[in-house]
Amino acid sequence: MFFPDLSLSHIPRRSSGFNLGASAIIDWNKLLQSIKKDDVNFVQKCLDNGADVNSIDANGRTPLAHAALKGLEDVVKHLIEKGANVCQCGETGGFTPLALASYAGYVEIVKILIENKAYINQTNAYGQTALVSAAKNGQNEVIQYLIEQGADIYKVDKNGKTPLWWAARNNHPETVEIIIKAGADLNKTEEDGSTPLAIASEEGNLDIVKLLMKQGADVHKFEKKGRPPLSAALFGGRYETVKFLLENGADLNCLDGNGKTPLAYAASCGDANIIEFLIKQGADVCKFGANGTPPLHLTILHDHLEAAKVLLARGANINAVDFQRYTPLAIASEKGKLDLVKFLIKMSADVCNFGKNGKSPLHCAAIAGHLDVVEYLISSGANVDEIDVTGCTPLASAVFGKHIPIIKRFIMEKVDVCKVGRKGKTPLSAATQNGDLEIVTFLLNNGAQNTIQSALQEAILHKHLDIVKFLNEKGALVNETDKNGRTPLAAAVDTGAADIARYLINNGASVQIFENKIFYLMKYVKDKNLDMLKVLVEMEANLDAVDDDGYTALTKSVEMEDFELVKFLVEDCASWNLDLAVFLKSRGTKLNSFGVISTIPSMALSNLTFITRLYLSQLHIKTIQPRAFGNLPRLTELHLDNNELSELSSKIYNSLSSLVILNLANNKIHRIEKNALTGLVSLIEIYLANNNLSKIEDGVFETQKHLKYLDLSDNSLGELSLEGLTSLDTLILRGNSLNRFDVDLSHLEMKVLDLSSNRLTVVDFAHYPNVDRHNNITKIDLNLFRDLTSVTFLNLSHNKIEEFQFGTFDSLKGLEILDISNNRLIDLHQYVFNALSNLSSLYFDNNQISSFDVKDLTGHLQSLEFVSLDNNPWKCKDLVKIEQTLKIMNVVVAEDIVKYLVEEGADVNWSFRNGCTPLKKSISTATVDILKYLINNGADINVLSPTDKNAILMKHVKKKNLEIVKMLIDFGADVNVVLDYTPLTKATELEDFEMVKCLLEHGAKINLPGRNGKIPLAIALSNNYFQIVKYLMQCCNVNVSLAKIEIEAYAESNEDFDFFLKTLKKKSFDS
Repeated sequence: MFFPDLSLSHIPRRSSGFNLGASAIIDWNKLLQSIKKDDVNFVQKCLDNGADVNSIDANGRTPLAHAALKGLEDVVKHLIEKGANVCQCGETGGFTPLALASYAGYVEIVKILIENKAYINQTNAYGQTALVSAAKNGQNEVIQYLIEQGADIYKVDKNGKTPLWWAARNNHPETVEIIIKAGADLNKTEEDGSTPLAIASEEGNLDIVKLLMKQGADVHKFEKKGRPPLSAALFGGRYETVKFLLENGADLNCLDGNGKTPLAYAASCGDANIIEFLIKQGADVCKFGANGTPPLHLTILHDHLEAAKVLLARGANINAVDFQRYTPLAIASEKGKLDLVKFLIKMSADVCNFGKNGKSPLHCAAIAGHLDVVEYLISSGANVDEIDVTGCTPLASAVFGKHIPIIKRFIMEKVDVCKVGRKGKTPLSAATQNGDLEIVTFLLNNGAQNTIQSALQEAILHKHLDIVKFLNEKGALVNETDKNGRTPLAAAVDTGAADIARYLINNGASVQIFENKIFYLMKYVKDKNLDMLKVLVEMEANLDAVDDDGYTALTKSVEMEDFELVKFLVEDCASWNLDLAVFLKSRGTKLNSFGVISTIPSMALSNLTFITRLYLSQLHIKTIQPRAFGNLPRLTELHLDNNELSELSSKIYNSLSSLVILNLANNKIHRIEKNALTGLVSLIEIYLANNNLSKIEDGVFETQKHLKYLDLSDNSLGELSLEGLTSLDTLILRGNSLNRFDVDLSHLEMKVLDLSSNRLTVVDFAHYPNVDRHNNITKIDLNLFRDLTSVTFLNLSHNKIEEFQFGTFDSLKGLEILDISNNRLIDLHQYVFNALSNLSSLYFDNNQISSFDVKDLTGHLQSLEFVSLDNNPWKCKDLVKIEQTLKIMNVVVAEDIVKYLVEEGADVNWSFRNGCTPLKKSISTATVDILKYLINNGADINVLSPTDKNAILMKHVKKKNLEIVKMLIDFGADVNVVLDYTPLTKATELEDFEMVKCLLEHGAKINLPGRNGKIPLAIALSNNYFQIVKYLMQCCNVNVSLAKIEIEAYAESNEDFDFFLKTLKKKSFDS
């Protein structure tokens, strides 16, 4: 990279990024002048006068960076003495002083900077180090020193380029040699897939090419979208390098990542002599990859006539198709190259060749607008009425391109202006799709009248109202159905073209024959399309209709909180007999301009007998009159959250005997009357969070025999009564003011009770499973959990507990997770946890545990899989204990830890009571290196049952872990197991070619289907996986009769039909 000279015009910035004032800029310029003159005294004076030694200019450089680039050793030393930051550079492209000195080759300054703590591998905004800067400019002495000081020769920049790559690109042979001797990887591919040899070849740096080859560089190496060296040399036009590479074994017919051969690159450059040379050396004139382009096509594409002549003389197929299914003649026609078109036709190019599913030359010229080419192709016998893959005739193609002269030329040829393509396309429908009224008029005046009806549907589909009006005036019928039985009005409604639908209705379109209005009514409510709703009203849609989910247009609009839709449905359609309209409009209740309902009057919802869910959230409701919810026999959910209700009164909800969920969260309720819930005999869930409750009186929940979920969080409760609750399993009391909790819940099978963020201190009488975080509990009573045999999760974290008494947890037979982290525990006494036979996870983090014996846990905890002891002062030097603790913890450890423990004597076949060994635990998730290491050190593979191996095999097939799949097969996994899929059918579906090959090589049955009945060949054909199809078809034992349907569909549409014909001749459908 070029580093420009010093400039006094660069405005500096402080390192923080703020611009400096005018006086500072003057000081900066003076400082730069003194640096430029190598005047240390003046530098000192400038600094004494306030110049900032670490200011950064617009190029991201500090004064030190300028001095380093200039090679001013004394100035560099002085600036460092005055506090210059040796590592500082700009954030958007600046270079460090070390990088600049390295680029310029000032080795003494490089040494000074490194001696003063410059970070040798620091990168700039491009990810480039000082070594890269030196390598770019061939500063070998600096490079040698940097490597000696530990510069990373493997470090890549943001584009994946190494120092070796840059040296090879910029033609510095000695630099290349130094970096190679330091151990650089000659064959490392960069981010774009190229190698140092490839870039040297592309640049024509022949000496470096020879050097790299001599040192062992792979002449064939490339990855991803990269080019092999030979193709790179041809791409760069470096013919001497080309000859050298060929002499040294380069593959003349290698396909690169873009499906191109070396000959293809020569064809793009158009040098007929080099093309001739390559062909004589054995280049295949017809070869190209699945995504590539044949050489002949490239000569035509780049207008290289002489090169095309050479290829044709040497056997290139003049009618071949590329990956886009174009022939050379089609390319020339689309480019408008008349001379090439004439040449190709003279050389017997087929003027009607579609190239399998592509476009003919005439279609290409027509849509691109090349009249002279169109005329020549017609005169050469092109079929003017042929239909291409998109269903278009050449005339339709010209219409799509809006080329009126070509359209007129086809009319002169008396083409069939009404011809219908495979997808129903006609020239007139193409013109209406484009919205081109001039062409529509011209076609109708020249015989296209018979296709006017399909053109009307196309104009509606693309929402061209002016075309719709014109076609209607010219005779298109507004009630005529298309081949699918759809009228123009139905098409307009389906498309959402409100203006067109309204025009059709006003011009005689029948609304009576339009079906499924409720579907569209709800569709446009959900889409919030008010215009289309108004159209449907005009079409007499039944606004009382209820959809499959129990919604009407108005109930859905209310739920969506869309005021404009609600307002339209209420005010503009008040005559509808719609239940929610009664609620919103009659009896004095209206939505005002802010969507506020202050009061729900008595019997306001009396007609909503069908409704099951009612959402009245966020409407600022303050009061509800008695019997407001009368006559709602089916209502199961009532949501009144986020309003302004102040109390829960009797005589309001008692008629709701079917109600299951009552949501009153986020109101201002300060009191619940004793009989408020008496009639709600079916309630299962009540939400009263975030209100102003301070007390729950006796008898409030007396009738709630089915209630399971009660949320009273974030109130001000100091006491409460839960009398009558016999089914409760979840009680949320988080964020209240409880000092103690002495409610007896022993008769309940509680799952969750959240008492976090209260004022609890000593727990002595409570019976509950979850004392959650952020209380001040110091002691747990021995009988606290006496009756809680069904509890699965217990959280006692973030309290101040110092010890547990023996027997505290003895009744918790079902407990699976115990969290006692963040307390003040000092010791874990033996037998405290012995009764917890189902415990799987145990958290001790952040306590003061200093002694710990694994036997305290392993004696009786047969299900324990995970233990966390982070941040305790516990120490244990006994390797057996470390080993056992490691096996208990359900984690995949790093490879270095595994190796350390094994080397220190850990038993690789140690197992817990559930029979789980390190190998069995990690085989589903560990890396292949860890698995190999365990096995090589004696891990017993036989701990895995055949069922385990098969299930894990399928998992790694899905993850495309080829090495682990091979390992599992070697250890007896069944490659023909059927688990919905077989391994082979799953690998085929995932288009994993290497996995398919591996499984077949290891005995997978090629004709064994998964449970969907499809064999691998059928799956590959259905998904157009050509590489796998070709491989499977070449297997002698594939039964093609099991994939008849897929073969027929694939063979008709695939460009490799010739391959199919040849292969199918060798196989029998009856085999």
